[in-house]
Amino acid sequence: MVRGCCAIAVVLHHATALSAADGWSHAWTDAVDGMLAPLRMPLLMTISGLVLGGALRRPFVSFAVRRAQTLVWPYLLWSMVVLAATGSFVPDAIVRVPTTAPTYLWFLQFLAVFAVTAWFLRRVPRTALIAVAALSVVVSSFVPDTHRADRFTYLLGFFLLGVAIRGWRPARGRALLGRLVGGTATAVLLVATTSHAVRYEAAWAPLVATAVVTLVLSARTATRTARRSAGRRTSVVDALERLGRNAIVPYVTHLVSVLGSLALIGLVDQQRTWPAPIVIASASTSALMIAAALVSVRHRRLVAALFEWPSAAPRARGRRADHAPGVT
Repeated sequence: MVRGCCAIAVVLHHATALSAADGWSHAWTDAVDGMLAPLRMPLLMTISGLVLGGALRRPFVSFAVRRAQTLVWPYLLWSMVVLAATGSFVPDAIVRVPTTAPTYLWFLQFLAVFAVTAWFLRRVPRTALIAVAALSVVVSSFVPDTHRADRFTYLLGFFLLGVAIRGWRPARGRALLGRLVGGTATAVLLVATTSHAVRYEAAWAPLVATAVVTLVLSARTATRTARRSAGRRTSVVDALERLGRNAIVPYVTHLVSVLGSLALIGLVDQQRTWPAPIVIASASTSALMIAAALVSVRHRRLVAALFEWPSAAPRARGRRADHAPGVT
């Protein structure tokens, strides 16, 4: 369920940013987007590490090939699509795709490297792995921001944190105390964003990590409670989990969808008089609807090949999605 929420959060972020760049802006929508910024990518990385656990038991070659099929391929393909859609399909940008990621899809590049790193650390005990994760975050304060190196080391720490907490079930008393502490940390973090630079800052990482772990555990509990109270899978939970299992689809397609929606809205509202929340909601909803439609036909070979290497795509029929973000 959290993976689906992460996908929605990223779609909303880009819808907000692109709407503002195109003339539809509102103080409170920008403020909400800024408040969520410190949690968005760390939560995505933690969830991706969390659900990777089962795949780490595979032989390295099989594991690495699968990451290439489900991360590297869509990254390369959709980077070209995004460059074309944004008018940046020029040689200088194209040659940077394999190395320094000239589009917002840089996180797929990170995830591929993070997954391989986690495979080599798969036998490290949980406590030691958490220490490695913390060290990676600390190191991010000292590396240059060239080619997102600081962001890379910072987010690697959260990915490894996700790997480390897989299967962790705190005792009931500790879980309640943890949620109280985590809720407080989240509140402090959200307030801090209004006056401090918090995003990707190692000094704030303990609060971010506490908030992220609390959100993950709370979502897990909420999912169980919703199903138990309904006596079956609820439609909302089911939809979010389906979106989360196929998160690669909204992640790679939403920017093009949002740009298309804003272009259409711009034809109608040339004076930019529409309220920003309406524009953002419209662009986000259309992007998610397009993603949902693609997920529904993902079992078809041609559609599947848009999101994983064609030799692997036919296996998408009738199986649990096996691709990041948030994949095994």
